[in-house]
Amino acid sequence: MKKKNAVIMAISLTSLICLVLFAFISYYTSMNRKISKDLNSSIPITLEFEYKDSHHWFLGDGATIAKAKLEDDDIIKIMEKSKREWLKTPIPIEIQERVYGNEFNEALIQDALIPEVKNGYWTFLDRYRLDNGLETEPNVYYENTGNYSLGVIDLDNNILYYIKFDS
Repeated sequence: MKKKNAVIMAISLTSLICLVLFAFISYYTSMNRKISKDLNSSIPITLEFEYKDSHHWFLGDGATIAKAKLEDDDIIKIMEKSKREWLKTPIPIEIQERVYGNEFNEALIQDALIPEVKNGYWTFLDRYRLDNGLETEPNVYYENTGNYSLGVIDLDNNILYYIKFDS
C-alpha cells in the first residue's frame, strides 16, 4: 500500500511540474508577452488578441497586426505600468502614412492596417534606430525606418491595436 501511495504521489508531482512548466512556457511565448516586451508596457495576460503575423518569411521580415478588447482597468494598467510614454492622439502624419498609406484620405482608411483612432493614446518605437545604436527620442518617427512597433489605444471602442513591422 505504501508503494502504491508513493507511485501516485510521484505521478501527481510530475503532472503538477509539467502543468506549471507548460503554463510558464505558454506565458513567455504568448502574444501578450511579445507585445508587452516590444512596447515596454504591461499588457495584461488575460487579454485575448486577434492577430495576423507574416514574420515567418525570409530573415524575419513581415508584419504583425493585432487587436484586443480592453476593460477600463486594463487601459489604466497599461498606461500606468508602461516604461514608454503613451501620447494623446492625433498620431503624427508621418506615422499615419505608415498605417494608412502614402496619401491619408478616406478611401485608404477603409483598407488601413487599423481603423483611424481619433480619441486615444499611442506609442511608437523605431527599432531600426534602436538596433543600430542611433540616437532617437521617444515616439519620434524617422522616414528611413524599416523596423517599427506601434501601439494604439482606442478609447471610444476600448481596443488596443498593435503593429510590428520588420523589413
